[in-house]
Amino acid sequence: MARDARDPAYTKSEQLFMLMKKQDKEELVKQLDPSAVFVNLATDMDGHQRVGRVMCEFAELAGKAMKYETTLSAKDMKTASTIFSVYDLRVQDTISINHSNTITKIVRKRLMSHVGTEESRKKTKAFLKSLIDGPVPKNGQLAPVLDYSYRELENAKQIFYAMPRCGKRCTLQSYEEQRELEAKAKEEAALALAQAETESVLMNIKARNKQGEVVGAYSFHKVEMLEEDEKDEEDDDGWGNIHKSSRQYETTAVKLANNNIHNPLRIDEALKKLCYNAFYFLTWIDISSNKLQEIPDFSQLPLIILYLHANEIRNVHEVKKLRAQEELQSLTLYGNPIQDTVPNYKYTVLNMLNQKGRPFTMKKFDFAVLTDRDHENMKALHDFTVGVSDKDRGRY
Repeated sequence: MARDARDPAYTKSEQLFMLMKKQDKEELVKQLDPSAVFVNLATDMDGHQRVGRVMCEFAELAGKAMKYETTLSAKDMKTASTIFSVYDLRVQDTISINHSNTITKIVRKRLMSHVGTEESRKKTKAFLKSLIDGPVPKNGQLAPVLDYSYRELENAKQIFYAMPRCGKRCTLQSYEEQRELEAKAKEEAALALAQAETESVLMNIKARNKQGEVVGAYSFHKVEMLEEDEKDEEDDDGWGNIHKSSRQYETTAVKLANNNIHNPLRIDEALKKLCYNAFYFLTWIDISSNKLQEIPDFSQLPLIILYLHANEIRNVHEVKKLRAQEELQSLTLYGNPIQDTVPNYKYTVLNMLNQKGRPFTMKKFDFAVLTDRDHENMKALHDFTVGVSDKDRGRY
């Protein structure tokens, strides 16, 4: 959407990025609500001091590699997104503002990365790793599997509250510090609300016509605005308090097989909250033998192996969602209706994952190793269905 100077969220989003890039924590914190929530790549947190510190630390690690791309506004003028990059990594920060024009929530998402050189990919990988502090698998060892199979789960919320069959809990010394910071943030938010109630600030707004003449006036107390903002921030289905839990597991693999999961929404959120630094370490998910008709959004996870067999996926175009998995090497989809209804099922799916200008990372499909013959058949099917002219575009 084109820039609108009257859009406060647009302006605030740009301002937040500039303050983060300058690492001006003092000014950045002033733009945040005391109880602001930051849904980060690695974890979730609240409290304007903590959020400001983490955002400035991100910018410090990124250094000169952090580059602005664009800012997008929304129709409601209460949300806006700024997109920027660090080496090949592309990030989108979406902010929400309240009636006091302070930021109440920031959601950071990882977008499809730039196609860079081998050197830039290594720098991107090193940067992501530098964001991590805590338990890191050493010497190539994998952390234990987090197993939620055979738990009769139906949706993401049940995944979060269920007890796994096995898994290793994180024992971070920093948890005590995190709890203290969260308690401090709650105290600051309560103090801000109490101060507003005490002051009972009366705010006046005058409405004017095109000629500048006053045609109406409205008055209300600031405390009423704060209460309304709190209502706006309330999450549905009890998800609002989930991000405050400290129950996390150290793992690189999650099993959700043999359940009754039919709703794909927020599965990635549940896993991100349960698995420590999932955005970097969670590389293997088995969600086979469920009732999924749509593929969940795993774009924020660095998956290498994904098992989706024995579900109820009927639309082959669902596979396009997996294009965001830039490191995916092994995928299963057999036992879904698409296996019987899609002509040339195997090569049609593989061609959907194969994107122009990007390396084709797939090595296994439905547990079978891809051979040179498979690549030849993919190319033949592509030429037949799309046309040989695409060969000049570097897809094969």
